[in-house]
Amino acid sequence: MNTISPTDTELAPRLILIDKYDYIFYAALALLPVEGTVIGIRMPYWSPISPILFLCYVCLNWRLLHTAARPYLGFMLFPITVLLPLSAFAWSTYHFRLITTITTALGILGFLSCLLSLHIAFSIKKLSTSFAASIIGVAYWVAFVVGVIEFLALRLDIHNLRSYFAHLMLRPYNRPQFLFAEPSYIGMHVFGVLLPTYWMTKNKRLRTLVFTFIIGSFLMGSGLRIIIDSAIACVLWALPHIKFNSRRNRLITIGGAASLIAATALVLSFNERAANIIHHGLIGGDGSMSARIFHAFVLARAWASDVPRFLIGFGAGNIPTVVNAHFKSAHQDWNAIGGRNSWEINNLNTPTYNQFTMSGYTSFITEFGILAFIIFIMLVIIHISINDAWNKKTVCWFILVAYLYIQFEGYAFYALPLYIWGMHNTLSSHPIAHIACGLRKV
Repeated sequence: MNTISPTDTELAPRLILIDKYDYIFYAALALLPVEGTVIGIRMPYWSPISPILFLCYVCLNWRLLHTAARPYLGFMLFPITVLLPLSAFAWSTYHFRLITTITTALGILGFLSCLLSLHIAFSIKKLSTSFAASIIGVAYWVAFVVGVIEFLALRLDIHNLRSYFAHLMLRPYNRPQFLFAEPSYIGMHVFGVLLPTYWMTKNKRLRTLVFTFIIGSFLMGSGLRIIIDSAIACVLWALPHIKFNSRRNRLITIGGAASLIAATALVLSFNERAANIIHHGLIGGDGSMSARIFHAFVLARAWASDVPRFLIGFGAGNIPTVVNAHFKSAHQDWNAIGGRNSWEINNLNTPTYNQFTMSGYTSFITEFGILAFIIFIMLVIIHISINDAWNKKTVCWFILVAYLYIQFEGYAFYALPLYIWGMHNTLSSHPIAHIACGLRKV
C-alpha cells in the first residue's frame, strides 16, 4: 500500500486505496443505510454503525488530524469551548446522567468524525470520489431491495420473513423500512445523503436511485413524511435552475409550483393518515404525529418555565430528567387543547436512558441552550462565507438540510457534516468539486 504524509495533498491520479485504513472508510460508506438494526450502536431513536467506523478511521489517521481539522477549526473547538462549559455548569447546578451524557458525546464525536473522515479521505488522501459514490449507490440499492422484500413479506404475510425482520430491526414497523430506523427517515437518507452526493459527483446512477426511492416509497405506502419531503426537495432541487428574468419563466414556475401542489394534494388524498390529520388537526388526527409534537411540547413547557435554562441549556444528557420533571404539567396543558393521547405519550412519564425528542432542534436547545444553537448557526454561515460558497444551490441545500432535522435528532447523522465539507470544497480543484463549477454557474 502507498502511504501518505499530512502535507501530501496533490496525489495524481486519484486512487481507490492509499493505506489499509481506507477499508474502514469504505465500510462506513457501505453501512450508511444500516441505521435501524439490533446490531448497531444505540443512539436516540436510531442504531447506526457508520459513526463508529468514521471515528475509528479518524483515530487511525491521527497523523493527518492537524491538517484535516484546520479548515473546520471553529466546529472542532465548539464542543470544548461552548458545549462542555455550559454542560458542566448545568451538571453542577441541575442534574447529571452518565449513560445519556455518553450517548450525547458519541453523537457529537460521530458528527465531527464524519466531517474529518470526508476531508481525510477526499481532500487529503484524494481517494476516488467516483468509487466512493459507487459504494454508496450499491449500499442504498441493497437497502431498497431489502425494503421491497420486506414489503412483499408484509403484503403476502410470509411468516418466516416477517419474523426475520421483526428480530433484525430494533423497532419493526408494518411498512417497509429499508434498514432505516423507521419509515419516516427515508427522506433523511434520500435527500440528506443521496441527493447531495449526486449534486457533488454528477453520478447519474444516484439520480436514478433518488427517484427509485421516491416512487418506490410511494407505491409501497412507506409513510406520510416521504411524500412531504419529496415535494419540498423537488422545489429546492428546481429553484437554482430557474431563471426569473423573464415573464415566461415566471409563468412556468408558477404553473410548475401549482402542478406540484396539486399532485401532492392528490397523493395525500389517498393517504389515510393525511386524511385524519386534515380532518382532526395535527395534534388530534394521528397518533404518531401527536406523539412527535408532544415530545417537543414537553420541552417547550420546560423552556417557558425556566428561561435561564432555555438560554444556556439543561446540560448534555439531561433530556430524560427535563421530560420527567415537566411531563405532568405539559400533559395537563396537552389535554386542555385537545391533544391526542397514545401509549408513546403516556410512557414519557417514566423516561428511560434512551429518551428521545424526534427533533435535532429541540434536543440541542434543551441540552445546550438557544445561545449555543445561535453560535453554531453562525459558525455554519461564517464557514460558507469564508469559502465564498454563497449561491442559489448552496442556499437551497442549506434549507433542505435545516428542514430534514426538524424530525430527526441524531447529532451524528451525515447530512450536516456532508454539507459543511461540501462548502469547503467549493474552492477545491479535485473532481468532486463539480460543486465548484456547477454551483458557481447558477
